[in-house]
Amino acid sequence: MLRLGLVVAGVILADTTSCSKERLRKLLREERHRAWSCENVHLKVIEDQPWEAWALDSQPAFQHLNFKVLDPHPLKDRDDVIWSLAQPPYNQTMPDGTKRKPEVVTARFWTNMHVPPGRAFAVEALNRLDVVREWMPQLFSNLGVAGSVDLYATRVGRNKVGSYGWHLDTVDALIYVLQGAKRVRVAGHYPGSKVTMDKVLSAGSMVYVPGGRFHVLHALPIDVDAKTAGLVVALSIGLFNPNEDLLQVRTDTYRSAFEHRNLLWSDMTSHSAFLPENFPRKPEVVYADKDALDSKGFGAIHRRVLQKDALRLAMLLRQGAEVNLHSQPPEGPSLTPLGLAACCVDDEEVALLLTAKLLEFGAEPTVEFHDGENFSAVQVAHRRNEAFAAQMALRLYAASDSSEL
Repeated sequence: MLRLGLVVAGVILADTTSCSKERLRKLLREERHRAWSCENVHLKVIEDQPWEAWALDSQPAFQHLNFKVLDPHPLKDRDDVIWSLAQPPYNQTMPDGTKRKPEVVTARFWTNMHVPPGRAFAVEALNRLDVVREWMPQLFSNLGVAGSVDLYATRVGRNKVGSYGWHLDTVDALIYVLQGAKRVRVAGHYPGSKVTMDKVLSAGSMVYVPGGRFHVLHALPIDVDAKTAGLVVALSIGLFNPNEDLLQVRTDTYRSAFEHRNLLWSDMTSHSAFLPENFPRKPEVVYADKDALDSKGFGAIHRRVLQKDALRLAMLLRQGAEVNLHSQPPEGPSLTPLGLAACCVDDEEVALLLTAKLLEFGAEPTVEFHDGENFSAVQVAHRRNEAFAAQMALRLYAASDSSEL
């Protein structure tokens, strides 16, 4: 992480071009593979929500959510320490899951006790609260996105130049607070990769990190209960990631290898030493690419069919994944998701459910194999049994009939 002196001396000025809601929606829909910022955009659906009250003033929030105190790493001569993994954050819960004493009325009381100016705190999984769940449809109608919601807040003392804020995804997203503005530094998908964004952004800016996090940067009013500090926050919305299954495996590997080791982001020698020998330095796909093929030749849409995950399949299709994407396995036939549902999903009822969803989004009924032969999904289903083939034929008929209306 950057030392305070370096941050003050090395500020990179932010672009002041306004960003419309339409441009923001386009970026969220089409630019999931790279980091970007959208500045000076105002969205009432976000700005008008009482985040401070939802996170700090309600007893249900303190009972159901996870409040963590984040203490900046004490090493002075390191400019990019992955301190978020170097020491466990203070947590409101005991190891067995019970709440720490004393019992308090509100989360604000707890944070005032444990988070002095200069420290940050995280409030995880705000979407567990009923009021936030009720707000999610509004967010979806405005931006076409929804996901988990976390809040990262830093107490900024009135006399301080700046203090740490933090967020870490699979990629490194460093948020540094400077008197209400924030420095955002985003690197790539693996330790030691080059920085792709380094900006100081004002409140009201939006930032997207390719790991699937959409950050809204703004300042909350002065905290009336803590007389020496205000709150500067990053509202973090975890968007649906097409390749989250692959991403989770890589994240878990990194975490188990690097946790508690005081490593530098740029220290590739140490990183390589702690990672498994066969672990690839670069990921096999760009995780935000909805149509990327993995090392086995399957896209996210194929994997979700094989995993019988109808919910995530529907989310992929609504996100615009190619419904007729062909797999490219080293051996075996090249199949569309519909072909996989017809041939390879062992639960016939689930296979038909997946088939209906794929057809709803325009899946072609033919299945192309390596040798160039084409078969219909019904012919593929016949290889299993006639009853299943008959049900498949009904699905295809219903889809073609509805498309002619």
